[in-house]
Amino acid sequence: MRKEKGIIALISLLVIAAVTLAIGISISLLSISEMNMGLKGSKSGQAFHLTDSCLEEALMRLKRDENYSGGSLNIAEGLCNIIIEVNGDQRTINVTANLDNIEKRIKAVTNVTVYGGRHYHEIISWQEIY
Repeated sequence: MRKEKGIIALISLLVIAAVTLAIGISISLLSISEMNMGLKGSKSGQAFHLTDSCLEEALMRLKRDENYSGGSLNIAEGLCNIIIEVNGDQRTINVTANLDNIEKRIKAVTNVTVYGGRHYHEIISWQEIY
């Protein structure tokens, strides 16, 4: 009788230990998954800000040179490509940025007005492209 009680206690202890271990591993895996999602979210935000910075740079270059047609830019740790399409007094600026294999795109349309010999770009639409 005593041996049976000892075996039952040992089996119970092993089952409780296995369940506790399974819960601990599940919590650890969930934490790692949440951490990875947070990192991706942070990188996605950085990629968006990189894209926005490249758009601002394109606008500044257009202000200095009305014939600027775009190109590649290295800003911080990312790369962006700018393509500018001309349609009369409108400029469509397409910016694609890549940061750690996360790609973001922005498309902006501007109207060009000339006042006092200077070119001004008024943004009439701006959108993130998915």
